[in-house]
Amino acid sequence: MKITGYMLRQLAASGPSLAIMAVVAAMAPLVVLAGPDDPGGREVRDLRDTPDGAMETWAAVSRPQSPYRALPYGMDDRIVDLGTQPLWLPPGVMMEALRHDRVLDRELDRLGVAIRFHSFLKGADINNALHEDRLEGGVGGDMPTVTACVADQVQVVSLVDLQFTGVVARTRRGIGDLRGGRIGVSFGSGAHYGLLQALAAAGVGPSEVEIVFQDIDTLRPALASGRIAAFSAWEPLPSIAARRGEGQVIHKVMSSGYLYFRKAFYDQHTDVVRLILAAEVRAIGWLGLDDGNMLRAAAWVHQAAGALNGRSYDLSLEETADLVRAGLRPLDGALLPVRDAEVDGRLGRAATFLGALGKLPADLTPSRLGSCFQPAILAEVMADPAAYRLDQVSYWESWAEVDR
Repeated sequence: MKITGYMLRQLAASGPSLAIMAVVAAMAPLVVLAGPDDPGGREVRDLRDTPDGAMETWAAVSRPQSPYRALPYGMDDRIVDLGTQPLWLPPGVMMEALRHDRVLDRELDRLGVAIRFHSFLKGADINNALHEDRLEGGVGGDMPTVTACVADQVQVVSLVDLQFTGVVARTRRGIGDLRGGRIGVSFGSGAHYGLLQALAAAGVGPSEVEIVFQDIDTLRPALASGRIAAFSAWEPLPSIAARRGEGQVIHKVMSSGYLYFRKAFYDQHTDVVRLILAAEVRAIGWLGLDDGNMLRAAAWVHQAAGALNGRSYDLSLEETADLVRAGLRPLDGALLPVRDAEVDGRLGRAATFLGALGKLPADLTPSRLGSCFQPAILAEVMADPAAYRLDQVSYWESWAEVDR
């Protein structure tokens, strides 16, 4: 009997309330809950943050026990598990389009494979699961991509984001005015790198501020309560804070994001990777066709975010669609910029900067970084639109249909 994608999805289904309870239980040792004056303002205490501010290399971010360990993934070779980040725009919307893609489901079904998506708060958490062989792939910002390359030689296949991370403060001020203050950021993220870069550009030393590591969904409450003077984050958080009058974006740093896979999976299943890339190309084209598609996908990402952390997205569907539309504009059909990994490319410069700070291995050469980049595979998919059904779009309307 052939095992179909439908049957695999039935086997993969799990109760969301049970999954959320498992995550909360697993995270307990890592989280310090704030008092009642700061609802939701939990701080992640990372033991690698030493008193003098020095930190082990960011490549070690894949080593700690994952707070998502209890979730049901990585247990069936016939199921491709992908990590997504619904609190990141536009990649969160793009991945939700993949989750709802009927064409992708059918094409994978022919290979006897199904796909399953798992929501995470940040790329470093996705890297944990990749390192533990619980995910086949996922999306991450520039720094999670570099650290996953160093730690596990992931294979980077497409560009999913090219915009800015932002430093948000309660009042308009310069980065230098944050001396002596507490700044919240998600550890090991692109926003963490952006913050370090912003501080260096302003001549602010690491010992002159207190960097507080927090999950992305706790930064706004912490800023509103005064527990931190500023935070650094990726979109849509800076835009939400600015639109709601909670703070001002005082500094921006160019940031990029990527889709990548474990090397062993990439080497053995390039046919599956190509189908996933085809779905990404379809998603970008479909989202840009009309506002209705964008609003439909915005509703999907709102639902995914709510399932992840139990909170509303705090953006209307129209506001979400506007931010996604702006975020998709710089992407060249998701094609991977070949120069990104070179010494003077985006990731090459970032690796050099962080290596000098001791956050990455000093021997991280451009050739070592470049070995993780596979720009040809997406170009091959785009060169054969008929074979990869790039013009055939059909999406499940709801999660109920996806998990039917």
